[in-house]
Amino acid sequence: MDLLRVARDVASAADEIDRLGDDVDWEAHRHVAGRTAMLEIASQSASALRDALTAWVAWLTVVRVAQPAALRARAARRETRAVVRLERETSLTLDETVAALIASKSPNEARACFAALAEFAPLASTEHALRETRVEAFRRLGIDDVAERFCGVGESKLARSARQFLVETNDLARDLVKKKDALDRYPLDVDARLARGATEGWPSRLTWRSAAALLTGFEMRATMRADAPRALGAASFARALGAIGAAFQSIATTAEPFAERIAPLRARERRTGFVFASALAEPALFTRVLGLSRGKASDQARVLAIAFLLDARFRAMRVALRPNPSADREEITALGVGAPLPSPWPLARDEDLADVVALFSSLAIVDALRAREGDDWFRNPRAFGALRALATSSVALDDGAPAALARRFEGVLA
Repeated sequence: MDLLRVARDVASAADEIDRLGDDVDWEAHRHVAGRTAMLEIASQSASALRDALTAWVAWLTVVRVAQPAALRARAARRETRAVVRLERETSLTLDETVAALIASKSPNEARACFAALAEFAPLASTEHALRETRVEAFRRLGIDDVAERFCGVGESKLARSARQFLVETNDLARDLVKKKDALDRYPLDVDARLARGATEGWPSRLTWRSAAALLTGFEMRATMRADAPRALGAASFARALGAIGAAFQSIATTAEPFAERIAPLRARERRTGFVFASALAEPALFTRVLGLSRGKASDQARVLAIAFLLDARFRAMRVALRPNPSADREEITALGVGAPLPSPWPLARDEDLADVVALFSSLAIVDALRAREGDDWFRNPRAFGALRALATSSVALDDGAPAALARRFEGVLA
């Protein structure tokens, strides 16, 4: 068996998933998306490429087997609509309702969208069927723990770590978003999550190039396929930097075959994305790149740090929900966002596992960059050279990482 040829075929299938999602024509890729192929590859001589391909073929097999359930779930999300009372009554899908909530311009708009989430309860059955289909497909391939197989940490341990992070940051988060009048609060603190309080100095338009230009030591070479995020607040620049960081990671080790340098859940790419985005919590960026006064720079960096904390807590909440979503939903969602969330939102994704592992492991890299290059590491090309050297390091969850990240937020924000 020519493993390099298999690696090229796996890369082709993965590329189609990125471009087409659930609409991939699997007839062209069945030879790298089946149990037979996985077992044949696993029988080859031990090597890093063999192990990487075994993981990828298992992943592609599950995506292929679950495609009918995924298409049914997608159709249900498109067909199920709720009436949202904005300026006028509007019928929206779940995705449209969440987008409207995020883009809301007033607490009243946000509350109307949040209230409508409860109307999507009928989607829970198709989402549950999709998740069970994937679980069974993994089980048939001998994979009982997706997090252990693809992230290197057991799902129960990861869920405990996520819940620990929620508990340790709960009081801090509640104090930071507290308002004088509770009736004026945005549901889910949307304004704080989007860092709407950081308004000064940004480029006039949010594009991939304008976002990358914030990291003045970085030369953007990757071509980004999707459109840049919609500019709904300063946190939109952080999301753009996260995507640019992931692209940087994906091309940092191009000498390796695709299957070796990129894993199915892309944990390393997600980690580098968090590192890139973290620059927006550095006051030095606002003084030395955006030209703000020291006081205003500290204020804006704090607003971004609050947004990062709320985002980290939301990601942790999703993972903490995974082991027993029905029994723990009300308690965990109330702990994560301050209010019980109606099922099935937020929708379960295997990618959440890699997000949280990457988030907890990104702190060590940020600390290493700051120790070597200072608090304005993003201005020095050497820092991005160091990131390239770190590109092949494994993404792991240290036992103390959740507490360390909680302490860092507390130190910055308390």
